[in-house]
Amino acid sequence: MSLTNKVASEAAVGGELVSSAVNKLGYFFFILLHIIIWIVKKKLLDKCEAMTLLFTKAASRWSFTKFCFNMPLVNYQFSDVYYK
Repeated sequence: MSLTNKVASEAAVGGELVSSAVNKLGYFFFILLHIIIWIVKKKLLDKCEAMTLLFTKAASRWSFTKFCFNMPLVNYQFSDVYYK
């Protein structure tokens, strides 16, 4: 075996080891990235749920306030009948 073939074969084996390590690191970072995305989505969903509850409560209070303002203070039909 010539010297160049020996160097080439060692480089190929070393390259396989490096690519194997890179693949393992790639899987690790892929999983880590998915975990981080899941955490961010969870926080975002928690914030959305909190805002939904807040706006629902505000809408129900405003609806009650609007209902109270729409109540007539004097019943015109009763007052017309009573005073005639």
